[in-house]
Amino acid sequence: MDNLKFVQHGGIRIDFAFNHLERIAQARHEIEDESYKDNALYKYHEEKAKLTLQIDELLAKAEKQKNEIHDFITTKYDEGLIRTTLLLSEAMELIANNAGASLL
Repeated sequence: MDNLKFVQHGGIRIDFAFNHLERIAQARHEIEDESYKDNALYKYHEEKAKLTLQIDELLAKAEKQKNEIHDFITTKYDEGLIRTTLLLSEAMELIANNAGASLL
């Protein structure tokens, strides 16, 4: 409740916020109704959500791979070669990313 007082003193209309939340809750309730699951628009959004999840998983794997590459370089190369090898690795990554982007 203190947060609402802070918001109200900040010049934000609380009734507007509650009306907006009420509309969101109503829409959510209607979407959960089984009849909306047959709606083509719902299916598009459901597929988009699945794709977004797959992208997030792939980005996490790519970040893990990048960390493994860094760890590999810093443990396998002499200290004098680490900086050069890291730069070379970054260049390889840029080339691979550009090659991958051209496939899209």
